[in-house]
Amino acid sequence: MTSNSRNAIIGESLATLGDGGRAHWGRGVRMAMELLEKLATNLGLAVDHLWPVLIYQAQMYGQVLLGVGALFLPATVVLWSMSYRESKKEYSSEDAIFTYALLGAVCCATTLIAATSGLMRLLNPDFYALRYILNAGS
Repeated sequence: MTSNSRNAIIGESLATLGDGGRAHWGRGVRMAMELLEKLATNLGLAVDHLWPVLIYQAQMYGQVLLGVGALFLPATVVLWSMSYRESKKEYSSEDAIFTYALLGAVCCATTLIAATSGLMRLLNPDFYALRYILNAGS
């Protein structure tokens, strides 16, 4: 893989940053390329084979997070409906109502966080692949 094509790959990823990657281009590309080459050498792969694998990994992790969010969504609905039903009983326990509502809130927060993170990884896997490379180097 030539130096220009490697810089183009990283440059496309940096272009997904808010400022178009202008502030990070010089030092960021050199650092990312060094880390990518180092990671590829440690794994015994060529750099041009490693980048698509990292993109695929980011997409798969996004799908897993969306799946986790999809699993916790029905749990949220069930727990909140149990809390509501318990509150409508004539002799209801306030501890049970609070417990169901609190567990429902935890499931709701888990759903929102997992689904949001998963969707971001699916929509912009280049950013998360680049972030992985930069985190691996530090």
